[in-house]
Amino acid sequence: MKLNPAIIVLSFLFALMIGFMWVIYPRYTDIPDVTDLKHRNVDFVALADEWRKTPSYIVTFNALDPSYEVTTSTNSLFDPSDDYFGLPRDNQKTFELVEAYCTACHSLSIVMQQKATPERWEELLDWMEKKQGMQKLPPEDEMLILEYLSTHFSSSQ
Repeated sequence: MKLNPAIIVLSFLFALMIGFMWVIYPRYTDIPDVTDLKHRNVDFVALADEWRKTPSYIVTFNALDPSYEVTTSTNSLFDPSDDYFGLPRDNQKTFELVEAYCTACHSLSIVMQQKATPERWEELLDWMEKKQGMQKLPPEDEMLILEYLSTHFSSSQ
């Protein structure tokens, strides 16, 4: 009976691969139980007690346009306990429109950190529609939102 040379070569390569794996692959016998944190000598309860109990809302970047420098302010309107996160209220309830449209993609803290001119707000809305996939606003909603943003979050105040 004559063996096919290809089968012999493949069998030899397979045996080499098994041998290589046997030598190289580590065989751990003393793996610590990762669910048992006692071996780490860390007091996790003490660490957790040092953490802040309330989250910190610190503005670290401007998500709408990273080229604009963000100034942090201690008198921020952002309030996570408020239904509308601290948006200024108006008689036309435009703050509800701003919340509905804007929070579909990002947080209201991004809106409230901006200090853009009315023209820049219009550019930002256009940019979000064309480049970021925001739905086209109905003209009456767009007019109300632009007026609201220009009134409450404008650098021309």
